[in-house]
Amino acid sequence: MRILLRWINLFLVLGLLMVYVAPFVPPQAFWPLVFPGLFYPWLLVANVLFLIFWVLRKQWKIALLPAGALLLGFGHARSLVGWPAQGAAEASPDQLTVVTYNIHRLYAYYGDSGNVSADQLAEQLVRYQPDLICLQEMPSSDRSQRAIARAFAKKLDLPYAEIKATKSLAIFSRYPLSETGEEYFQSNATGFQWAQVEGPEGPFWVYNVHLLSNKITGLAEKVSGQGHLNEKETWLDIRTMLAGYKNTALRRVDQGTRISEHRAKRDGPILMCGDFNDIPQSYTYRTLRGDLHDAFQRSGRGIGVTYAGRLPGLRIDYILSSSDFRPRRCFRGPHAFSDHHPVIAHMDRKTN
Repeated sequence: MRILLRWINLFLVLGLLMVYVAPFVPPQAFWPLVFPGLFYPWLLVANVLFLIFWVLRKQWKIALLPAGALLLGFGHARSLVGWPAQGAAEASPDQLTVVTYNIHRLYAYYGDSGNVSADQLAEQLVRYQPDLICLQEMPSSDRSQRAIARAFAKKLDLPYAEIKATKSLAIFSRYPLSETGEEYFQSNATGFQWAQVEGPEGPFWVYNVHLLSNKITGLAEKVSGQGHLNEKETWLDIRTMLAGYKNTALRRVDQGTRISEHRAKRDGPILMCGDFNDIPQSYTYRTLRGDLHDAFQRSGRGIGVTYAGRLPGLRIDYILSSSDFRPRRCFRGPHAFSDHHPVIAHMDRKTN
């Protein structure tokens, strides 16, 4: 039995090592590495349990195996769980508060409560007193978009907006916006937009990003709600789900590269927010992050999982910043109606 447990632990350690390697290997070169990261939370927990087990059994040499793997990937653990030791401080009045939120087109994701109103959205976010909001999956109707803009201007004191009819991305700001633009990859659903924000400490750029859906969450809903592992159809659904994830991972790499190249042409401080539809243990995330800092990794509080659907453990919504900003506190808010949690970050602007 002990030999079997050793082999199981070795398999789990190898799984963690593949997770650590995946961000450095382009999926076009070796696509199987897009999958291990999906299981990272379980691999992490399983190795922690094995470490405790071997220590309690006083099997010190064997315990070094999971202990070494866990220490090697300490940064990955911080991408999923934040704690006060990361230096998170309470916000002060002169800090910049940034929110990114995939609002699911204001369609209620939970229950049968119907669509959510613009006022309800504003009331959900008013507690954070945001200075800048990036929204993804805006409702397509011009009427709904104007209602959100009015509600944000009235209730959140965000009078400046970059939004276009039928488009799914929007930026709302307390400060004037200039040099705005956008590029969409797939109809008007996924893409990125940018704007220069005339902040009190000087101008900075903000990018609002929504990458291609990973095509896994929808089928996961079906499998978890109706599927049984002893049914052939369920296994076909799982195979379709994984194939879809592979194909979209390849396309997100191209999208991430395009955005990274675009923002490299911008001088000055940069914030990048949005729904990347990919995990921190992915090549796409590493491409988009580049030399930017992940606000949650730097100042996270609590659980970092941002997807609120039935597929657990996914952190796919981010706030990234150049070194001109110092993240002081980053956390997720309640998901309320969407299948995503809003992500909120308090930032200090560094001054020379």
